Amino acid sequence: MSVAKYRMRASPAAGVGGMYATSHGENKPVTTAALGLNIQGDVLQESQLWATLPGDITMDKYRVCLYDPSTNFSLGLGVPEKLVPGEPMILTTEEHQVVWYLQPFDVPGVGKAYTLRPDVEVMGAKWFAGTNRDGQIVVKALLLNAPKEDIPYWVLERENDA
Repeated sequence: MSVAKYRMRASPAAGVGGMYATSHGENKPVTTAALGLNIQGDVLQESQLWATLPGDITMDKYRVCLYDPSTNFSLGLGVPEKLVPGEPMILTTEEHQVVWYLQPFDVPGVGKAYTLRPDVEVMGAKWFAGTNRDGQIVVKALLLNAPKEDIPYWVLERENDA
């Protein structure tokens, strides 16, 4: 099976550059970082490649996993215990991974924009994957009638196989 590789750029995604979802190892918070290198000069390219694996294709549900065929894509975006808005997402095993609705999001001038919504029902609100002030990936709770500009989204940039 061939699984596509993506880099996930956090919103807003206008212009060149941006901040990308970045793994720092199992059970550690997933953050955002500039493409390629961090402040210390560490190469981040492998820790910025992600795969979307079907959780339930009929419902557009997916797991977002670190692109690593050697581990059978077993590490992905998840939570230590339970999903709580504002708490950092971690890289974790399948048992603690979140299943996401991956849905196209119309943003003028931005292609391949998607929202990531966890598969949870909350009365009066929708939850979305976004970032906090510390650059960590978190779930944000928004009212059902929240303005479109408040909704976090991700641009999925497909990585070419070389």
